[in-house]
Amino acid sequence: MGPADVSPHSSWFLAGLGFFGGLVDATGGGGWGPVTTSTMLVLGKQNPRRIVGTVNTAEFVVTVAASLGFVIGMWDEIVAHLALIAALLIGGVLAAPIAAWLISRFNPTVLGILVGTLLVALNAPRIFGATVLWQAQLPIIALGIALALRARLIRGAAHASGQPVARAQKPVTVTSEEPASAPAGGGHVPASEGRDGCRRIGSMTTLFVSATTEEAVYLPQDRELVISGVGLVAAAATVMEAALTRRPDRIVNFGTAGALAAGHSGVYEISHVLQHDFAGTGMDEDFAQKEFDLATSGELPTARLASGDHFVSATQEKERIVALAELVDMEGFAVAWVGERLGIPVTLLKQVSDEADEEAAAKWAGAVEPGAVQLAKAIEKLGL
Repeated sequence: MGPADVSPHSSWFLAGLGFFGGLVDATGGGGWGPVTTSTMLVLGKQNPRRIVGTVNTAEFVVTVAASLGFVIGMWDEIVAHLALIAALLIGGVLAAPIAAWLISRFNPTVLGILVGTLLVALNAPRIFGATVLWQAQLPIIALGIALALRARLIRGAAHASGQPVARAQKPVTVTSEEPASAPAGGGHVPASEGRDGCRRIGSMTTLFVSATTEEAVYLPQDRELVISGVGLVAAAATVMEAALTRRPDRIVNFGTAGALAAGHSGVYEISHVLQHDFAGTGMDEDFAQKEFDLATSGELPTARLASGDHFVSATQEKERIVALAELVDMEGFAVAWVGERLGIPVTLLKQVSDEADEEAAAKWAGAVEPGAVQLAKAIEKLGL
């Protein structure tokens, strides 16, 4: 099973959800999508387009099985209502691409609230009776819209300010009464919640930083997350503000990177990071920023990282940088710079999403989600 196939949900949960959704769909004349899609959207552990795509793909098999039962038992009724069936098919085919486009533009939490609101509002007449149609539906719709707007505003403000994005919290128990000191050589000790909501590693508190929400979608739910934005300037400003406010003992920056050297794939722990903007210009010694050596855990393969303020997607530019590092990104150096200025240790975890060539942009779009799975597994492996 590859990284793209890893689900944040257990097999038992998915099997139970599928059984209940299929039962409702077959006995009630529909309900597979409302039951499964809305449940997974509200949990917020996956991108909406992945949830809808997965549910729709599974629905094909569920629909075929249910349809066979109806064809066998209700053939005469089906023939008598072919016009209605054709009209439904046409409407569904026209609506499907529009819905697929819309879900790629919505925040998962907001979309889950809106879908749940729509389901409750549409079924209110059946619960309360037709005589109270508008009295039942209007308050529900108004409440749903208000909750969706509130969720959107909270997340938008958090992203704009660089403050941690609100995530579901799980209680974590400290494994010993006395705080354990961090072992030498990059080792890790059990985790709990630390001061100001930072992730606690033994007696240490850790701040997690990702450039985009897509790269952090599989980060375990008990971690606090700061979204820095893309680029050196955004990363430096956001991480500096968050670090001064929260005073963590360690900063962990994780995300995707392009491979400058051949033969690199998977997740790497960065041992050396530099800024590449002046590389090969003849101005390296005059204007290049300081380079940083970073301590590593020994649990993951290591690589050198070059960071710059633009997306490397050309072979010629790749060849200019390859002598300096094996991987390239747009934020790692800035996070290391903040850590050095404030005296905070930094861990950089980078997943190879592309080869930093002319196909880099297209490959990144398709690789970011499976890459997020690999990054989350690496974080768990290191005990962060």
